[in-house]
Amino acid sequence: MFQPLKLCDLDAILNLQDIVRRDLNEKNCAHYIVPRTQDYFMNHLQPPHQIIGLHDNDLLVAQGVLRAPQSFHLHDETGLLNISQTDIKSVSILQGALVHPSQRGRGLMKHMVQYWENWARQKNITHLMARSEVTHRTSAHVFSSCGFHICGIVPDARDGASVHVWLKTVGNA
Repeated sequence: MFQPLKLCDLDAILNLQDIVRRDLNEKNCAHYIVPRTQDYFMNHLQPPHQIIGLHDNDLLVAQGVLRAPQSFHLHDETGLLNISQTDIKSVSILQGALVHPSQRGRGLMKHMVQYWENWARQKNITHLMARSEVTHRTSAHVFSSCGFHICGIVPDARDGASVHVWLKTVGNA
């Protein structure tokens, strides 16, 4: 079961990121993962954000960063111009969703998204947003099966690759 991670989990968080990046690099897919710094993770272990994880025995096998920006500027965050800021009252953004290579295919990403949705509802957040490269079929399958829709396609700021922007309404908008 997913649970909030704590500062004492920081080494495991960084380790999982390294394992996933190495695995994806071997498959020539490392560009799917934005490497995050220790400071980034430390900042997102503090409210209003949360980092969630799943342990198998003592090994962290999945994690995700649930961002809850206090000041959300839709166009700056997404690059989308066709959605009105007034349509979105509050948002949480999933970043850094990682699953250990040995644990893939077990539905962990879907469970992570379900945890995220419940967390957002408890915080009275009205919308969930995530981004994934259009070529990443696994992410597309998970988000669409969890009720997200693509609200736009934008270029990734890092490499220009096309990125889906996924959106789901979870509260009273």
